[in-house]
Amino acid sequence: MIFNLTEEQRKWVQRSGFGLLFNFELEMLPAKLAYNVLQIFDHNSVTLKLKNKDIQITEDDVFDVLGLPYGGIKIQLADETKFKQREETWNAQFANEKEREQITAQMLVHKMRKQGVSDNFKLNFLIVMSNTLIGTTSSAYVDKQLLRIDDDLEHLQRYNWSEYLLHYLVIATECWNRTASTFFRGSLIFLTIKTSLYYSVIDVWVTILNDCEKYKSDESPMRLFCNIGHLVFFPISKSEHFYLICYDIRNQGHFIIDNIKREGNRKQFYMRVPDILHSHFCNYIQIKGNLPLSRRIRRFKRTYLSMPWQTSCNSTDCGIFVMRHMETFKGDPKKWDSGLAEEGVSDLNNYLAAYCNIHQHVPIF
Repeated sequence: MIFNLTEEQRKWVQRSGFGLLFNFELEMLPAKLAYNVLQIFDHNSVTLKLKNKDIQITEDDVFDVLGLPYGGIKIQLADETKFKQREETWNAQFANEKEREQITAQMLVHKMRKQGVSDNFKLNFLIVMSNTLIGTTSSAYVDKQLLRIDDDLEHLQRYNWSEYLLHYLVIATECWNRTASTFFRGSLIFLTIKTSLYYSVIDVWVTILNDCEKYKSDESPMRLFCNIGHLVFFPISKSEHFYLICYDIRNQGHFIIDNIKREGNRKQFYMRVPDILHSHFCNYIQIKGNLPLSRRIRRFKRTYLSMPWQTSCNSTDCGIFVMRHMETFKGDPKKWDSGLAEEGVSDLNNYLAAYCNIHQHVPIF
């Protein structure tokens, strides 16, 4: 539907806050995966119950995955009398009462192709969008409740569609669990895509690709593939000093890790380097086709880590610190055991010897 709109129709969709749907593509939703997702979704806590942790689902997640408008106003449905004329005009699109009671999304898409940017087009768009991405009835026919949305259809971007989807999802799951129905009314598209971000399929592929790099030809460039769901490290060299910038993608962490203890306004010591890196990193992910992840990372809050083993004046061994930090940091500062002691010169000498020994046995491409 979204790709066959006229230019004027597309402008209205963009103006109404649904423009990010132009970037959304999904050819197939694996039935078995979707069913398994329902088994781990807890509608009471709105979490995914994975093996090792619970993943809280938030309104931010809905925006990141689907790109629906995320305004501050709660969607309200008016009583049936307020928009009676709107509903009658909309129902007039269909030939008879039987057809009006058996409206499918495909029928509405067919109507939209012949319409200008009228109220009927806007309502058809909303109903098709909602029944596809947010939720539907327990039959093959569309849920028409958005005919009663309490708006003139020109301010849809102001509403919180993320909240609306999650509310629908909770009710649908509760109903599905209670009746053991084979038809789920909520947004399986959102739930399945969200859950897939936490499965290891991509991580396994990353491991395979990195292993294949061992057998590359001399003419082929060396490549390093990073796990999307885990940690990304950027060693920084600035003014003859090494430090580390780390992103914990899974837990929304953005860390500056420096062996030098900084007092006062720590941002001034790093100037614009973290900001520039952050911008380029997010832009790179977006260019590579992962707009939701790029938007999520762009909102990460930066943390300047304080560690017991930070030094007051040792900038000479900063490279060793960076290597040790990369080797031992797992994403949780509270549980971080680097093996380093306060001002531990002897420890650093031991690690220096170990890293030099590794370097002698690793080929440089």
